[in-house]
Amino acid sequence: MAQHYTTRFGSLERYDKGGVEVVNDDARNSSCAGEVEIRLLKLDNPGVVPHGTKGSVALAGTPAGRKMGVVRARRGHMTLLPVGAAYQLHAARPGVILLQTMAGADTVERWGDICQTTPRRSAR
Repeated sequence: MAQHYTTRFGSLERYDKGGVEVVNDDARNSSCAGEVEIRLLKLDNPGVVPHGTKGSVALAGTPAGRKMGVVRARRGHMTLLPVGAAYQLHAARPGVILLQTMAGADTVERWGDICQTTPRRSAR
C-alpha cells in the first residue's frame, strides 16, 4: 500500500509550528515564498572582514566595491553566493528564505523556536 503525503504551505502570515517531514517532492512546492533580491558586491578591501572569520559578517553601511549583479530568487530557487563577496538581501514585502552559512558571531539559531521538540526522557 502506497504512503500518502500532504504538502502544507507556510508563510509569515500563516504557519503551524511543526517538525520536519522528509518527502520526495518537487522544488516548485517549496515553502519559501515571495521574492528576495540578492545584491552582490566584490569588496575593494577584503580586509573589512577579519582573517579567519567564519559565517556571515554584518558590515556598516555599503562597503566600497564593484557591483557584481543581482539575483532575484523566488519559490523553489537556490542561489550560491560567492565567497568573499558582500551581499544585501532586499524584498518589497515580507518573505521567507532559507539561508545556510557556517556558524559565526552573527549566527542566531532558532530551530528550537520553529520546530516541535520531543521532551527528553529521564535516565532510568
